[in-house]
Amino acid sequence: MTRTVVLSGGGEFEPENEALDRAMLKLTGISYPTLVIVPAAAAAHARRTVKPGVRYFDALSTETAFTMVVDDSTAENAEKQLTLENTNAIYLTDGSPLDATNVLKGSSALRMIGRSWARGAILSACGAGAMALCAQYWEGGVWSPGLGLVQGIAILPHHQVVAGRFNYARLSQGLTPGTLVVGLDDHAGIILTERKATARVIGSGFVTVYSTGDEQDYEPGGTFDLPVTFI
Repeated sequence: MTRTVVLSGGGEFEPENEALDRAMLKLTGISYPTLVIVPAAAAAHARRTVKPGVRYFDALSTETAFTMVVDDSTAENAEKQLTLENTNAIYLTDGSPLDATNVLKGSSALRMIGRSWARGAILSACGAGAMALCAQYWEGGVWSPGLGLVQGIAILPHHQVVAGRFNYARLSQGLTPGTLVVGLDDHAGIILTERKATARVIGSGFVTVYSTGDEQDYEPGGTFDLPVTFI
């Protein structure tokens, strides 16, 4: 199966994100898909995160569940893996990229996510979850190792808040050479598909790509090339 990932900038479970998430769910090819919310990035307040998430996705004609993968113990729990195995989409919440990475890295839960993804489940991640999926994430002005499932890019979520404050010369310090930085506004996302170099913008916000000597904005519906590989 061809793997697909959807990375979004923020504003999860808000009405303004409906267009983005409907586009994500449409990728499953199923009229009433199943979706599992994984709040690893929101470990400190997971229940307060998943409850509105279940209501939100249920309202989008989705059969929604969640798995409380929030620490080392729950990330190894076999019961949680069964939930992740039988789903059409997996959603990693916003929160802290450090929490998401610490909870998921090397875990049974992450291996199950990878197997479901390989079988065709759509992997969707918002904000900190999107950051953590990449090889590196930005926190406190430095780059730290992420989960590395998505290689070749690094994500700056909630980009409308920091737009104009950085340039590639600053952002590239400590970043793996050749990595592009992708700024995602709240309510904006990109669809990336394995073996295709083209990213598609969905939602209602802008996407900004930082590279050497350049900074390019893309509107909803726009497409552009990204040197992305999946691991």
